[in-house]
Amino acid sequence: MLQRFSRSNEEKYPESDIDPSKHLFDLELGLMGFPPDHHDRVNARSKNQANENQRYTQISGDTTFATSTSQAVSQVISKASTTTTLVSSQNPSTYGQSVTFTTTVTPQFSGTPTGNVVFKDSTKTLKTVALSGGVASYTASTLAIGTHSITATYNGSSDFITSSAALTQTVQ
Repeated sequence: MLQRFSRSNEEKYPESDIDPSKHLFDLELGLMGFPPDHHDRVNARSKNQANENQRYTQISGDTTFATSTSQAVSQVISKASTTTTLVSSQNPSTYGQSVTFTTTVTPQFSGTPTGNVVFKDSTKTLKTVALSGGVASYTASTLAIGTHSITATYNGSSDFITSSAALTQTVQ
């Protein structure tokens, strides 16, 4: 039998160190072999340090069962990877014509990346733009005639790692 940690459990076990509002996971406690009347004696604990979480289960004893605490289990939570795509509204474009570069940052799993995207023409920074819903756009109207190596680099966040995309923009 499994019991899921929830807000109702938080009220039931106020001494628990777990704050479910700060975690993106459900903590499951294995209660196999314990009669239902002993399930209320189970406390889940979690200690967080940087990106490592330690979890253990503590079971209160009674006249039938001795108090027991499991070994701590460490779990390292890494940032999710992202994929960045970059498209041009006009390619090729004409000198003086506005061109909008749009980048989309897609996470490896779920969630919406936040943070900034830096648009560059070769090594020259054109603009830094905040993501909105995983998308950032920049409109340029002063690109010189010739080819331009445009890059969009997502700088990452506390949950997602950096990624980038590039395209060659031709201005005639």
